Amino acid sequence: MKAPVCVFAIAFILITTACTTISSSHQDAQPFPTWIATQNGQEEYSKALKRWQSHNISNYKITIDVFSSMLTPPCSVKVTLTVRENNLVATSEIATPIPIQMPDGSVMYNPECHVYENYLVAKQFEIVEKLLTGQLPYHWNVQFDQEYGYVTELTYATGGESLKAVKYFDFEPK
Repeated sequence: MKAPVCVFAIAFILITTACTTISSSHQDAQPFPTWIATQNGQEEYSKALKRWQSHNISNYKITIDVFSSMLTPPCSVKVTLTVRENNLVATSEIATPIPIQMPDGSVMYNPECHVYENYLVAKQFEIVEKLLTGQLPYHWNVQFDQEYGYVTELTYATGGESLKAVKYFDFEPK
């Protein structure tokens, strides 16, 4: 009867050690971009950035549609941004995010849907670059405008339930 217990104990130790090793190596692993499995992803980004820079656009109007569950509470917003000299000068909300009423009577918004400066074209190129280099550990996808090069759609998600999706449309260079 001692032999099965001994075999069980050895098997348990081996499995525990293997699981610990796998878990440790997973934690030590560097994040990697999932969209860029090939070099043409970097090329597509570079071409889009060059198209954007070649037009030398610092004044524009663009509408964004955002959904984010990256922070609590999840939010969605649709807003038109007016940009002058690469600075946000006006917003026009089309669909306003719904606030969460707190027990103390205050209202809470998810900043993902209220910090509109994060959605300027230049900022989105910065985010894509961080995704490309693995600085942001998300699964992601991006699409660029064929004429001007700006991001038309950017979606990224954690391994869990957190997701952010941004669509850009009605772009008007001024």
